Amino acid sequence: MGLRREAGFADPGNITVVKNGWQTQGIESIGATWAITPTTSTGFSLTLQLCFTPVELGSLNEADLRFWRYSGGAWMPVGGAPTLSTSNGIRSATLTGVTALSAWTLATASPTAVTLRGLSAHSDALHPVTSPASALVIALLVVSLIGLFWTRRPGRG
Repeated sequence: MGLRREAGFADPGNITVVKNGWQTQGIESIGATWAITPTTSTGFSLTLQLCFTPVELGSLNEADLRFWRYSGGAWMPVGGAPTLSTSNGIRSATLTGVTALSAWTLATASPTAVTLRGLSAHSDALHPVTSPASALVIALLVVSLIGLFWTRRPGRG
């Protein structure tokens, strides 16, 4: 990952970068995101370079990759086709004119997360409360407790 300030623009100050994998990666995204946080949020223009491995690229066509930035609760495309390069087996995509930083990724279309639409589970064993013997024991305990309290009521002794 690399950042270079373009001449004539404000210094973005200290920048924190955290590279993460997706928790639920969609099929259109490489296997990485970058959370990029500057000290100053306006007035700068940067060249951004994101590096990725062949494993992170997966089966995606590298030539179809575009930069995407997470902003306002959605992934937004930024710029056109990036400049692609490879050095020592590490691939990178470079984009100039970056004026805002947040979460970034490379994808062939708008990144999406996998959504869980349903979940079910079952057990072959009977639940203890639903077995006939357990139900009988519970019923006898309840009846015994009611009888005990009924006979100990004031005026019933």
